[in-house]
Amino acid sequence: MTYSSSTGAACFTFTNVPGGHFSVYGATNLLAPSWIYLGSPTENPNGGYSIYSFTDSHTSTNKQRFYKVTSPKADLSKSH
Repeated sequence: MTYSSSTGAACFTFTNVPGGHFSVYGATNLLAPSWIYLGSPTENPNGGYSIYSFTDSHTSTNKQRFYKVTSPKADLSKSH
């Protein structure tokens, strides 16, 4: 994970199979009852695997933020 103090953005990457569908969530407390959906990572194919990257450009408002990645991708049409 990297953080840019000039832009206030945090970035992270991970690898997985090509064509994966993921959702990224954030919370300021690991014990939070609900996590906020932040978006989906960008896929960059690299032969037999893909490199997925995600940039959170809204970190400057939080002293700390935790992230989790889930699969399959969130179905936002079923949100309450």
